[in-house]
Amino acid sequence: MNMKKHFVVALLLCSASQAQNLRQLGMGGVLLPESNVHYSNPALYGFDRYDLDTGYGLPLGLLQLYRLQQQASTGSTDLLFFDALFHPLEWNFSVGGPQLVPNNGSSGSRITTWAEGWNASQHSQTLIPFDLDFQWNPNWHLEVTPVIGFRASDITYSDNYSSVSEGGPLQPNQVYTSSANAGYRMTLDAGLTYNQLLSEQPGLKLYGGVRNRLSVGLLRFEGSFQDKTVTGPDGERVDALSSNHSEFFAAVDPLRAGYGTHLDAGLVADLGDLTLGFGVRNLLQYEVWPGSRSVSDNGKSTTTASTLMEPFFAPEVLLNAATLIPDGENKLIVGADTTFGVGQDLGVHLGAEYQGGNLQYRAGLGFEKGFQLGLGLGADLGDFQLDFALTGHQAEITRQFVVGVAVGAKIKF
Repeated sequence: MNMKKHFVVALLLCSASQAQNLRQLGMGGVLLPESNVHYSNPALYGFDRYDLDTGYGLPLGLLQLYRLQQQASTGSTDLLFFDALFHPLEWNFSVGGPQLVPNNGSSGSRITTWAEGWNASQHSQTLIPFDLDFQWNPNWHLEVTPVIGFRASDITYSDNYSSVSEGGPLQPNQVYTSSANAGYRMTLDAGLTYNQLLSEQPGLKLYGGVRNRLSVGLLRFEGSFQDKTVTGPDGERVDALSSNHSEFFAAVDPLRAGYGTHLDAGLVADLGDLTLGFGVRNLLQYEVWPGSRSVSDNGKSTTTASTLMEPFFAPEVLLNAATLIPDGENKLIVGADTTFGVGQDLGVHLGAEYQGGNLQYRAGLGFEKGFQLGLGLGADLGDFQLDFALTGHQAEITRQFVVGVAVGAKIKF
């Protein structure tokens, strides 16, 4: 028994993201209304109709760190690497990716190397390394969750950039413009949740949950950039006619950490074979980040103390549904979800799992910043649970379609 426990701890330490569940990957990314989705809907605590003892994921994607080592001396950056950071369970089969390559001379960087593939005005991604949950009675829960968020939006560039060869010079007598906006944040959240059966009628049980979440801001960066490059007859930048402006906010002082309080709420309707869920994060919030802001105009910079505040109302919504169809001793689960909100990309997923004997067969598709596909297989081997997922999704930032594989294993006791 002790050896099993030690092995479980080792697997947990290797698992880089509980947010990426092997079952969800195999079902095309769909979030079923089950207990482990309480992050998005506090009413789902203890709702275990669709729960399955899936395996922990080994962070195969992080093995791709070798790409950075290979590029250290080339002067370019393989932007596909960032996809591995936000999909750490997956090893993708794409070799290399679009690169950000400096142009010759002093004309700046060729942004279109990767921006030509951008197909959304806004992109955000949240990573939850792990989620610690403590329960002292059926209705009260305390959770501690580190959260890492990345956002990029408003990326624009002039059409004439597309005629510039990779790493080559800019064309003569042109006006090139580009802009970008991005942010990165790390917080530690502590949430107190209360959930309750609100109503019970024939054929319907309605559950509700509310959560007060306190957050401590560990690290935050926000930056924006606008550039206008005017070239002369020789293709070189004309400084007198060109301009650039950038702003950069940083909150990195541990003695002046960000702080905030948030209200989350949710409902779950149990209709027998059908379950409907509705969850909202950040229904109301107050979040403040003290830091410093640097402004640069044409190379002249100033830095001042500054405070960044989040919107008071910034909901992130999850609507999901699932039905269980008995098939003798086996069963079929079909689920669907949609996510949307302030600062959140629209996502729609549809997936299914057929449980036959000791095996689970999974498939699904979705759209979230691009198309997603998933095929999965789970095996219950008594003391062991093994899971496999073959996935396909558009890569972060570069937007190219990549195919990956993820595996997981869990010892049950």
